[in-house]
Amino acid sequence: MANHVDNTEQLILHAIDVWDREMKQLYEPAAGHNCPYCPKRFIYGCFCSFERRFIEQTIEEMVAKGLVSKHDCDGFPEDFCLKKEIE
Repeated sequence: MANHVDNTEQLILHAIDVWDREMKQLYEPAAGHNCPYCPKRFIYGCFCSFERRFIEQTIEEMVAKGLVSKHDCDGFPEDFCLKKEIE
């Protein structure tokens, strides 16, 4: 199970990188969104074969480890967004 968590953490960090590199410009304030971070629903979309509960637990563990931080964003009021805290 620990190996699955480690792999999932790496995949979540990669998804945040993809958001930053490819998707974020579509959600800038000019597009009506006011959040510079990766929305949780984008992460879920990258993991359609995983249970959301497992992803949610992994995100909570990553927050506790300081790998990512959660942010409330005006552009996505029904979700929280994630900011990668490591390089």
